[in-house]
Amino acid sequence: MQTVAPGKTAWTQMLSRYEKEVPWLREQEVKESTAILGEMYFGIRPANAGGANMLGDLMSSLFGGPSPSSASTRGGRGRGRGRGAPQIGAAGLD
Repeated sequence: MQTVAPGKTAWTQMLSRYEKEVPWLREQEVKESTAILGEMYFGIRPANAGGANMLGDLMSSLFGGPSPSSASTRGGRGRGRGRGAPQIGAAGLD
């Protein structure tokens, strides 16, 4: 069982409390900055936007591969299956 650091809990509680009370904390730039600070100092990974591929993310985390949803954040190209990927197979063997 993983224990949660007291600072991590305090950080998330503070953000959720003050985001309701302070309007500028809800601005996109500020949210990005607080997410970076949470990751740097408390190891809080930003939530996956939309949870697009939860099963794929789980499988890749179990087997140590890159997250499939991270491919979509890098321009939508997966591992070698984009438009410019070389075609595998022997040409002319029809």
